[in-house]
Amino acid sequence: MVMEMRGDPGDLSKGTHPWYEKGYTGFDNVAVDTQVSRVPVELVSLLLTASQGNCTVVLYDGSDADAPVLMRLAASEHDSFAYTPAEPVKTTRGLFVGVGSNVGGLFLQWRPIPKGWRV
Repeated sequence: MVMEMRGDPGDLSKGTHPWYEKGYTGFDNVAVDTQVSRVPVELVSLLLTASQGNCTVVLYDGSDADAPVLMRLAASEHDSFAYTPAEPVKTTRGLFVGVGSNVGGLFLQWRPIPKGWRV
C-alpha cells in the first residue's frame, strides 16, 4: 500500500519538485518487493517490525534487486527496529525494497530529490 500526502508529485523530469519545495514527503508501508521511487530520494526514517521469527529487509539504490545495496535491516521475532539517521540517506537512482520472510511491516518516510540537485 502506498500513501502519498498532500499533492501531486508533478513532473519529476523538471528541475524542481513541488513536494520538495513545500517540504512534503512520501510514506510507504511495504509488504512485498517494491520499487518505492524511480527518482533519487532522501530516506528520512524507517520502522521495521517482525511478525513470527526474525525478519530481514534490503534497501537498494535503484529499480530492482540488482542495484547497489544501501543497507540491510533485521528485526527479531515480535520486535521492531526504528532508524532515523542524523542525515537523510540519499539514493542516486531511486529506491527499491527487497522484503524477506516474517516482515510484519516496513514503514518508510522519504522525500524526492529534484533532478539537477546534487546528491
